[in-house]
Amino acid sequence: MNISEIEDFADVLHLKGNDRDRICTTLANFPPPCTSRGMFATGVLEAVARKCGQTVADEIRERAGYPANITSFFLYPHQNFYRLFYASAVAMYPNESMGVGMRRIAESFYPIFSETLVGRTMGALIGKTPETVLRRFVEAYKIATPWNEHVISAGTIADGVVWKCKVEPCHFYPDTFSGICTGMVRAVTGITPQFTVLSREPATDHQRLTFQIRW
Repeated sequence: MNISEIEDFADVLHLKGNDRDRICTTLANFPPPCTSRGMFATGVLEAVARKCGQTVADEIRERAGYPANITSFFLYPHQNFYRLFYASAVAMYPNESMGVGMRRIAESFYPIFSETLVGRTMGALIGKTPETVLRRFVEAYKIATPWNEHVISAGTIADGVVWKCKVEPCHFYPDTFSGICTGMVRAVTGITPQFTVLSREPATDHQRLTFQIRW
């Protein structure tokens, strides 16, 4: 996307103020090698369809540049996913900030995924404690977004772990990350984890973050 296309995208979503600036900056600086599996997009679109209807979901999919038939394990440009994600947050939670909307959608990722055949199979192997769930999540992340880097360190704090990552340069990444982890851990264990951003090192086309996750 060039700058004009990015600004047009923001105009369609009626974004204003800091949310608009942050989204335009992310899309403008998105690393081309960063890709993600189609299952991310189908999960978000299912959430949109359930809340807003299939017509809205189809419009968002087309605007984000995805085909009508998304292949779950095919790698698509992750920038397309973010276009879809931003538009979905506006459609589903129009009265919330972008960060809150994205977090609430992210909390539904695993519960929706767990309804699929692959999700049910994974659920049988995922473990029943927050730590084992998060360790499986690290492995899943490596498959779902192979350009990103994720490492988990257990045993450094009581009742928790430290998670380090190199990811796309999205201002709202902590909201998305905590939402996905919360939805996954809560669905499997019934426990709601707590998140603290210990460090954040931004660069033009990526960022490095360290999270403390406790339960």
